[in-house]
Amino acid sequence: EQPISTGIPCMDMDMEGGIFPNSSAGGRLFTIGARTGVGKTILGCQIAANAAVQGVSTAFFSVELSRQEILARIWSSVSYNRGALTYGRTKTGYIEKDAIPVGDLLTPPQDDAGQVRVQSALGVAANAIQEAGGKLRVEEFWGADVDKVINSMRHAKAQDPTLRVVVVDHFHAMSRHPKAPPNDSSMQEERAYKLMTAAKELNVDLFVLAQMNRV
Repeated sequence: EQPISTGIPCMDMDMEGGIFPNSSAGGRLFTIGARTGVGKTILGCQIAANAAVQGVSTAFFSVELSRQEILARIWSSVSYNRGALTYGRTKTGYIEKDAIPVGDLLTPPQDDAGQVRVQSALGVAANAIQEAGGKLRVEEFWGADVDKVINSMRHAKAQDPTLRVVVVDHFHAMSRHPKAPPNDSSMQEERAYKLMTAAKELNVDLFVLAQMNRV
């Protein structure tokens, strides 16, 4: 089976080529750790966007940001991805045709021309996923514990058995789950074990974003 790219070559290398959309070998857990504000969430959104644009059923669960904030980042990523695939790159990066900045989605332009441009770009982005046969599900669970996140993953898989990629943002923002060990390190270790077990049970590639602090 040929893997599909996450859109991030160095991640594909660590993932033995990328995402295997039809694999029955069991799910994998990938933890992406970084300090605050360096781009963990947008990286997760790029992974979800790239998977969906290539025809993979994908879900993004956020326990820290709103659904609107996540969708803005994902649609922006889809639009840039689509523009890069269709029109290539310039020397300074992706060309701007059919690409939507996150800010224009969170705070839409007030002028008619700006609104038309954003709506048009959204249409192109949505069509890119639809034409590829991909699916994209985004849900928010502010401060949910790991059990709620896993139950939501199970529900999503039951609704769509083709679900292959799940992104969870963020590991550190989850609440303490029932009967968790009193020690924080042990609690997080148990949380990680639960997520790894769920990935194998549901046969999904699970990407978990985690904050690394200075301690």
